Order: sequence, then C-alpha cells, then structure tokens
Amino acid sequence: MCQNNKHSSGIVLGFLAGAAIGAGATLLFGTEKGKKLRRDFRENYPEFFTKLDDVLEDTKENLDEQYESIAEQVAKIKEEVSGMSDEASITVKEKVNNLGAAVESLGEKIQEVSKPRRFLRSGKKL
Repeated sequence: MCQNNKHSSGIVLGFLAGAAIGAGATLLFGTEKGKKLRRDFRENYPEFFTKLDDVLEDTKENLDEQYESIAEQVAKIKEEVSGMSDEASITVKEKVNNLGAAVESLGEKIQEVSKPRRFLRSGKKL
C-alpha cells in the first residue's frame, strides 16, 4: 500500500512538472509578452554576465584579504608560542598547525574560485 502512494505521488509530481513546463513554454513562445521577454533577455544577458564577473571578482578580492589577515594572525601566534613552556607550546603549535591547514585549504578554494571563466554566446566569447 505504501508503494502505491509513492507511485501516485510520482505521477502527480510528474503531471505538475509537465504543466509548469508547458505553461512556461506557452508564455515564452505563444504570447506577445513572451516575444518581448525573449527579446529583452537576448539584449540584456551580456550585461548580466558582466555583473556576474564583477561579483565574482569582488568575492575573490574579499576572500584574498581575509586569507592574508588570517595568515598574519597565524604567524603572530606562532611567534608568541615560541616563548611558552614545552607542553603548552606543543598543544598550541598543534592547534596553530591545524588552523594553518585550514587557511591553506581556504587559499586553495580561493584559487579555484578565481579561475577565469568565459561565458559563451553562440560559440563566441562575451
């Protein structure tokens, strides 16, 4: 009985998804508003990708600044730890090394995010 309910739910969801797709296609391709919407999108989407590039660049710069700040703090902590007792120094050094590994991971993620992206329109670079 439970499997029958799951099957019925899947049918209903499929029907609703098909109806939504059909309504969207009708709006885009079957109405005057749809023609205007397609024209507006065609004219303005390069601007959208330009803005997206700007947001990504701002985010990269912000992450770079945070990375540098954290790296400086880790270096200061390492200097302060060098004057502590051996046992306390070892514990703090382990924690700092873990923090350093996290900072390195953040740096790698920043590099991944900052890779250049090229958005294509009909095979041409924007």
